Amino acid sequence: MVHEPAKRSALTIHRRRLPFYLCVFLISVIAGFFIGQLLFHHEPNDKDSKPDTTASQPSDKDNNNTSSKPAIKNDTPLIDLQLVVDNWLTTISGTAGVVIYDLDNGQTVAEYNSAQLFGTASLYKLFVAYEGYRQAEKGLVDLNDKNYVGTYTRGECLDLMIRESYSPCAEKMWSEIGNTQLEQIITDEYKLKNTTVLTSTPTDIAVMMNLYYRHPDLSAKTWEIIKDTMLNQPTTKYNWRQGLPSGFSNSVNVYNKVGFEYSGTGDIWNFYHDAAIVEFPDLGRHYIVVVMTSHVAPAQIAQLATQLETAIRQGAIE
Repeated sequence: MVHEPAKRSALTIHRRRLPFYLCVFLISVIAGFFIGQLLFHHEPNDKDSKPDTTASQPSDKDNNNTSSKPAIKNDTPLIDLQLVVDNWLTTISGTAGVVIYDLDNGQTVAEYNSAQLFGTASLYKLFVAYEGYRQAEKGLVDLNDKNYVGTYTRGECLDLMIRESYSPCAEKMWSEIGNTQLEQIITDEYKLKNTTVLTSTPTDIAVMMNLYYRHPDLSAKTWEIIKDTMLNQPTTKYNWRQGLPSGFSNSVNVYNKVGFEYSGTGDIWNFYHDAAIVEFPDLGRHYIVVVMTSHVAPAQIAQLATQLETAIRQGAIE
């Protein structure tokens, strides 16, 4: 009985304090909630709020030679050029094989007789020159070797076999590499499926030009040298640019290698081939154009180039 009043007094005091404690607790919870909202508003969850860039990060493998590998621009609209080629074919009397490849989209946009075999003529120098430059990049040969052919150094020979289709240089280097070895390189490393040194198809030549364009084995400096040999070709005994290059306007860069065999009968040639990387600087467009022909005049090939430029410019506007 002595302690009962004290117990009731303590219970009464506790009951009186309970609303106060409850209010403090509720205020603390509410304040914590609002503080948390403020903090999380300024620190979004990385997974939910930031774009996933993992797929766009190049791997170590991709970083090799990245300065020399042109990027594919997938936002460039595709222009179908098949009708242009089809219409052009009705204007020639000889045989032609054509491949037009859009480098920015990685897609063929026109072709005809693309798997037909033609004699390569001087297009074989594309195979020799690429291996010659590649050996130099590896340090296996010295471009400064003097009197490689006549008074020309090895480097000058590599330049001349593309710029002026100078055969003595190409034949010396071809012999040095070895025919069997070069044909193995063509198959195993250039990845050309239906090509020997002296025969090829428009498809395989287009693959070879794509290899030049990507040049994974070559430095950016070497690629600039090669581009110059394909772009600035003087008229010597022959006009090396009377086919495709002459049909495009001066605003288009045509990096070209020609191959031909003249029949001696007017404007008709036994073979006339052009393999080109065609660049439209003002449009940001790049194509490979390969035309291999038998008994077709270079002027007729130039007409195809003119028609292609018209269609590409029109398609770029639309």
